[in-house]
Amino acid sequence: DLNTWISIGDTIPGSHGSTIFPWSVTLDSTGQRAIFLVDTNVVPIKGQGLRLNSKLGGGVSDLQGNFPSDTAAWGTLEIGPMPPRLKASAYPSVGRWDGSAPDPSEPLLQIYVRRGIGTQGEWKGLDGRPFGFADTLGRSTLVGAKLELNDVVDGAAYLYDNMGVFVAHIDLKPILEASTKGLVETDPRGRYEVWVAWNGVANGRTAPSGIYLMRIVAMRKVERRTAVQQKVVRMGWMLFGSR
Repeated sequence: DLNTWISIGDTIPGSHGSTIFPWSVTLDSTGQRAIFLVDTNVVPIKGQGLRLNSKLGGGVSDLQGNFPSDTAAWGTLEIGPMPPRLKASAYPSVGRWDGSAPDPSEPLLQIYVRRGIGTQGEWKGLDGRPFGFADTLGRSTLVGAKLELNDVVDGAAYLYDNMGVFVAHIDLKPILEASTKGLVETDPRGRYEVWVAWNGVANGRTAPSGIYLMRIVAMRKVERRTAVQQKVVRMGWMLFGSR
């Protein structure tokens, strides 16, 4: 069965690994190379191995009909670069002024990160300090863009009002710097989320209600190339005090 040839897993004695069920398997013209197309449920981890399954597991034989035994040797599983991922959405969809005067010492835009994608976990600053959970029920004093990424990025975020007037910008390069210090946690596939958060201040004053646009320009190195992706996110800001 072409769809049950191989397993991946930890290269330890007695481990049979987990059989991979790809969408398709293609052999090249020599019959010496197979290409497996798998979905995102297959999540190999660095350090794991690859092995042929036994005959009972659906394995493959050579031209003489020899099948692997149940102790087929593990080979090194090499994980190559993944295609760049950048998904951006408003987070939360609307921010709300709480009636407080702007703090002149607070940056207009700030960056927070958390491990994985869609985990609903707590956010942390790039210095590793906990921020906590974001209010996504319409009472957040911060609003911005949430980025879903699978690698550290460089680039910038630019904020504009609905007339296209520039409000603020922030460099994304500190994400790279924090990553080298081990302050950006990722899941086994290298995925994490970034929240570029705006505090609702423009020109030293609380910004008026309206729709605001955040443009994300993200860059990362893929082998010898620089991959550039751009996203534009629409978000709302409301000038109402807390109730």
